[in-house]
Amino acid sequence: MKKILEMKNKRMFFALVFIVIAIITLFVLFIHKYNSFDKNEYQIVEGSILFDKDNNFIKVPENATLKQRIDGNYYLYNTKDNKTMKYEIGKNAVVYNSNDSYIYVYGKSYEINNKGEVTILEKENKVSMASPTKLLKLDDRKYLIVDSKIKSANDTLINTNGYLLVELDKQGKANFANNEINFKAIKPIVLEGNTFKFDIANEKLVAEGEAIDLKNVIGSTNEYVYKKPKNKKEDDKKKKEDATNQEFDYYEEYLNNVIKGVNNLTQSARNINENTKTKLSASNVYFDFDRWIALKKVSTTVNSINLDYVVFDPNNQYQVVEAILTGSDGKVVKNSLNKNNTSFNISNLKPNSEYKLQFGYQLNTLNEFICTDELNIKTKNPQYSIDINKISEKNIDNKDYQYLVHYTLNVDENYIFNTARIELYMEGYNDPVVTKEISVNMLDGNKQYQGILELPVNKNLSSINTVKLTNVAFCSDDSENNCNNIIELNVENTFSIE
Repeated sequence: MKKILEMKNKRMFFALVFIVIAIITLFVLFIHKYNSFDKNEYQIVEGSILFDKDNNFIKVPENATLKQRIDGNYYLYNTKDNKTMKYEIGKNAVVYNSNDSYIYVYGKSYEINNKGEVTILEKENKVSMASPTKLLKLDDRKYLIVDSKIKSANDTLINTNGYLLVELDKQGKANFANNEINFKAIKPIVLEGNTFKFDIANEKLVAEGEAIDLKNVIGSTNEYVYKKPKNKKEDDKKKKEDATNQEFDYYEEYLNNVIKGVNNLTQSARNINENTKTKLSASNVYFDFDRWIALKKVSTTVNSINLDYVVFDPNNQYQVVEAILTGSDGKVVKNSLNKNNTSFNISNLKPNSEYKLQFGYQLNTLNEFICTDELNIKTKNPQYSIDINKISEKNIDNKDYQYLVHYTLNVDENYIFNTARIELYMEGYNDPVVTKEISVNMLDGNKQYQGILELPVNKNLSSINTVKLTNVAFCSDDSENNCNNIIELNVENTFSIE
């Protein structure tokens, strides 16, 4: 009995010690958090610009107070009563005013210089917009760039100055915001300043020839994995060409090699001798070398087939050299080739369509077509694509909003539409949410069309969205009155919004 009581007492003692240690630990943590807590109140003047925790644009209509609460987030209050909360800003606040030469940064942040050295900043800090360039990591996947010139390195998507807030999602897509712009980019962006390049999706800073991995500063939950787009495009292009585009080279070496030439003329000689009722056998083949034709090469475009050929007919024995084309619909088109030329183009064909090509001749003495080469060939598929450049939000009277989808349509210069539609489809909707009519005269000199799809006011994008090219019409005689050739090119781009 005594031993049982002693065991119970020991358990109670250890439990009490554990509780006391836990209370002391919590107290120490609270004291530490309280000491690091920004107990100051900061006056934000009228007209200043900042963003809330969801990157929504805020222009302060009247003087306000910024202060941090015990949860670690900054909040913007009405200065008059200092109680009415206006906005939840987040762990950091970045304030810009056009009448000031400084950017004001509130909260704990990390300034990284061109050598990769890190300086910890806390509470309020004034960052000069004068040179040199400044880069601050505000939080996981969130950065502030201060420079006189900031632009995207490989396109014209971003071209701004002063400062730029950059916040990534976990897949490497970034939201860009300052007093001039506020949008989310769909594709990876490389920013360029006066003294640096910043690979956003990979969180890599290149300055003075040194590459700095910014993920090493307080870590990162960025899950973006870099894949070489060049190789993927080349693989996709090769697969597509293998599937839809064919090019046949015939007898090219023959023209430079007599022996190969003789072997390649066997079929032509066999056809001639058959039609002159001459018997042929494997050991007894008769050749007529006083005339011959050879199909060197066949290649395709979107709407044409190009033939390269050679005709040797010094005695003018060929009545006609022909290329007969038969479509999948059974339509036959006979093309007479000039014996003195070496190439011929069969045009006005359908894209991505199969044809049977027969190449041969008729002799003056026989009114019969002799086929020397026959093959199946397919025209190319038009190279159209849609790039989603960015998603932006337009504020309407400071109460309503409207999402804008910025896109670029790339058009095959060999097969240009006359009229078409751009449509935006959203998950959960059977019909397009936005439809825009476009025409050939909207294209620029690079055969591109850069446009914007405007969603209805106060309507959000879905998590999965698709921009499609539909109702593509080609006018057969360049007249808008004859645009009944509607084809489906299967051109679309699907993007996600978190």
